Amino acid sequence: MTMPWQPYKDPAFQEAVRLLNSHHPVAIPTETVYGLAAKFDDLTAIKEVFRLKNRPLDNPLIIHISDISQLSKIVSQDISPFKKLMETFWPGPLTLVLKANVEAVPSEVRAGLDTVAVRMPNHPKALALINEVGPLVAPSANKSGYPSPTSAQHVRNDYNGLVFVLDGGKCVKGLESTILDVHQEGKQQILRPGVLGWKEFKAVGFEPIVNRDFPKSEVVRAPGMKHRHYAPLAKVEWVSGIEDIPSFSQKCLVLSVDSLSESEVLQLPKNVLFKDFSGNFDSFAAHIYAEFREADVLGITQVYILRWPVDENEPTQLALVNRIEKAVSRV
Repeated sequence: MTMPWQPYKDPAFQEAVRLLNSHHPVAIPTETVYGLAAKFDDLTAIKEVFRLKNRPLDNPLIIHISDISQLSKIVSQDISPFKKLMETFWPGPLTLVLKANVEAVPSEVRAGLDTVAVRMPNHPKALALINEVGPLVAPSANKSGYPSPTSAQHVRNDYNGLVFVLDGGKCVKGLESTILDVHQEGKQQILRPGVLGWKEFKAVGFEPIVNRDFPKSEVVRAPGMKHRHYAPLAKVEWVSGIEDIPSFSQKCLVLSVDSLSESEVLQLPKNVLFKDFSGNFDSFAAHIYAEFREADVLGITQVYILRWPVDENEPTQLALVNRIEKAVSRV
């Protein structure tokens, strides 16, 4: 697969190229969330990524590519069994965990493991940048544990000018990629849910196990599996209905995928800021981190999320539940 990506000529893009080639991390846009990028074999910049994010060293990084041919120096296993996945879902929100070329991929990127996580982002600026400077590690460009950034301003707020941000607009997906582990023959499993799920993979001949409960004793082969993630400073809780929302004097935010009836709206306590997504799960996914961040900006200390009957066949719903549960448990 060869992508005819043309380099951008604007000064911001060229500055991102210069910084990446000078051992400095750069925040870049993708279709999922903004990433804090460094060249995949630049240890100076990679260590700075970990430092800036305060990221645990046992949490591996995802390498972002712009062309399948770049895998030849990153992975050591035969990728031909997975070409259908790559051709169908790349560029896009799918990360594959494969056997690493341990001679080429630094241990820091792999968290010392023999595997590496790889994806091809679906954003023209990200792809053009990778085409220009080579594969990039790009974990979400937030402080570790905090909600991922889905706009350039979110990154600026987190780092106060310490990181150059290549602005690519708001992220259209808003949730991190699905992570599919295929490094062991005959043992494919979804390690992190995303907007691609089991039914999409089945349509192209794959039926992975869905890993719902990650054992804390197991090695972390991909991000989002073990460490605290996605939580704002505000406390996040599930509620079954508006009747379960306490009438506190402090302002709180209530998020709902569905709209409320007029009578239900009248039942809301005066201190409630209510936002719904009109039954649109894609919109809910695209905005949930922004809502968490806005709650913190407004000084809101409590966020309630109305439960809904989850359709187990809809990957976006499963991904939303995963991220919300992480925010609720704060682990």
